[in-house]
Amino acid sequence: MKHLFVPYELALLAKEKGFNEPCLAAYRPEDNNELKSYEQGDLMDLKGFKPSDFNSEFLVSAPLYQQLVDWFREKGIYISIECDYDISGGYNRGYTPCVNGIHHFYEGDCFIEYYNALSIGITEAFKLI
Repeated sequence: MKHLFVPYELALLAKEKGFNEPCLAAYRPEDNNELKSYEQGDLMDLKGFKPSDFNSEFLVSAPLYQQLVDWFREKGIYISIECDYDISGGYNRGYTPCVNGIHHFYEGDCFIEYYNALSIGITEAFKLI
C-alpha cells in the first residue's frame, strides 16, 4: 500500500506550497525518510494530522496521491494520466501526465509506471501555484 503515498520529496514540496490536510502516514527524516503509518504504531495515536502540526525536521506528513490530485482540483488545477497506445499494434506503451490539458513528456514518449507519471504531473502542477 506504500505506493499510494507520494514520495518524500513531493510530500515536502506539498507542505512548502501550503498543503495542510490530515494524512494517514508521515515520513521521518531521521529514519531515512521511511514511511510510517498509524497502523504500525510508529506515530502518535491520532486520527490524522496536518503538516502544520509538526516541525518538518522531525516529521513530514505523507499525503496520498489522490489527496494531492483532489487538492489541486479544488484550486482549479486538473491532473490526469492518459494511456498511450501504439496505433499499429494497439498495445499499451505507457502513461503520459497531463496538467490542465497540457501533456508533459519526459524520458522519451511516456512513462511505463503509472505512479511515475502521476509524480511528474503533480510536480508540474506545483509550478502553477
